[in-house]
Amino acid sequence: MSTYVIGMDGGGSHTRVALADENGKVLSYVQKGGCNRYHDANAEQDVLEGIAEAIRIAGLEVEQIASIQAGMAGLDQPEDTVWAEALLAQTGILGRISAVNDTHIAHTAAFGGEPGIVAIGGTGSLIMGKTE
Repeated sequence: MSTYVIGMDGGGSHTRVALADENGKVLSYVQKGGCNRYHDANAEQDVLEGIAEAIRIAGLEVEQIASIQAGMAGLDQPEDTVWAEALLAQTGILGRISAVNDTHIAHTAAFGGEPGIVAIGGTGSLIMGKTE
């Protein structure tokens, strides 16, 4: 059986959802409105619709998704992460569900876990540095 994964980059203005196979080939890409629940009344709807649409465009069923990793604006406190992961669970994905602040995925993409500083300047602004 093939493994499919979803990556989501959710900012204050846009939420981008990509679905890929085990080789990293992107099978679908969807863009919706922002996902910061503190600034966008449609945040939950945009996240859920974006994920469902990405799965549909790829011609898959939700049961085929092995995991989803989401970087989302506004996940600044532990309760924000609890909210986000509960929201992602509403999609019906039974595999691994993980949500982190969008700064963390930007840092990982830029430095692959190594030390470095990343600055986000968009709808909101953040700077994150890692020394170890």
